[in-house]
Amino acid sequence: MTLAGSAPGLRALPPGHYRFSGALRSEWTKLRSVRSTAWCLIATVVLGIGVCLLAASSQASNWRHAGIVDKALFDPTSISLTGLLFGQLAIGVLGGLTMSAEYGSGSIRATLAAIPRRRAW
Repeated sequence: MTLAGSAPGLRALPPGHYRFSGALRSEWTKLRSVRSTAWCLIATVVLGIGVCLLAASSQASNWRHAGIVDKALFDPTSISLTGLLFGQLAIGVLGGLTMSAEYGSGSIRATLAAIPRRRAW
């Protein structure tokens, strides 16, 4: 059974052959197979919480000497989310490592063969 207008030899996938859950499981398996995943996740937590604690302690140490305007403009949400930028950087590094491992090992061919027409879910 070939698709209309496709190259000879290509077969249509049976309905229900692959689902989002199956693609998600395969991506999770690939993510776990990268050796540096644990280190990147640890770096995300350490950087995210560590930078947040440093920013909060810096603000707390200067609180007594801050002026009335500085105290009125104090934004605790901004201070507490300071480490988020560094945590996002570590997650971006993890994504880059995962993709380079997939292309470097050649497993991208199996990924694209398993789900050739990737839809935007």
